[in-house]
Amino acid sequence: MQTAAGIQKGLKTILTERGKFRDAVGLPLRKICNPCKHHTPIEDRIAGGYNNDKCCAVRVLSEEPDFAAQKEWLTEEVEKLGHSVIFYPKYHCELNFIENVWGWLKAYHRSNCTYNFRDLSEGLPNTIENVIPISFIRRAARSCLRFMDAYRRGLTGPLLEYAMKKYSGHRRIPAGVTVAAIQEDHEEKMKKKCTKI
Repeated sequence: MQTAAGIQKGLKTILTERGKFRDAVGLPLRKICNPCKHHTPIEDRIAGGYNNDKCCAVRVLSEEPDFAAQKEWLTEEVEKLGHSVIFYPKYHCELNFIENVWGWLKAYHRSNCTYNFRDLSEGLPNTIENVIPISFIRRAARSCLRFMDAYRRGLTGPLLEYAMKKYSGHRRIPAGVTVAAIQEDHEEKMKKKCTKI
C-alpha cells in the first residue's frame, strides 16, 4: 500500500493505523513467526497447539480483506490489457518448455564460447532466430504436454518417470491406457529387473 506521495508504508504503520499492531496481551506483534515463515498448514498448527490468529504481523495483515483480495501486479497489468495469466506451479520446470530451450541455448553458447561478452550479447539473438532447430522446440513442447497429461492422470514419482520414458513418442499417454495398467506394467518391469541381479 502506498501513501499519497507514492512512498510505501511499512507493515507496522499499516497495522497501527488499523489498530491491529498489538496482540491479545497488548504487546507489539513480531514481524513473522516460525510457522508463518515456513508456511505451516493450519492442521499442523492446531496439532502443535499453535493456532493463534494474531501470532505475527504478517499473518494479521494477510487476513485483512483488502490485502487478501489484492492481485499480483503482473496479473493486474495483464488483465487490464484483456488477457489472463496462468502461472505454472513452482518448482515444476518440466511443465515449461522454455526451460528446455534455455538449457539448449546455454549448452550451445558454452561449446561455442569466445569468452567475450560482446560476442555473447550479439550472438544470442542470432542463435534464437537462426540456429536453434525448430524441431527441438517442438520436441520440448511435446515433452511438456506429456508431463501435463501424466500429472492430470495422477501419476507421480517413479511411475511418472516410467510413463514418460515408455510413451516418449506420443504427445500424451494413449487414451486407452489406465493408471492401473501403467502401474502393473511398471511393477512387472521392476520384478524382471530384480531377477536379473
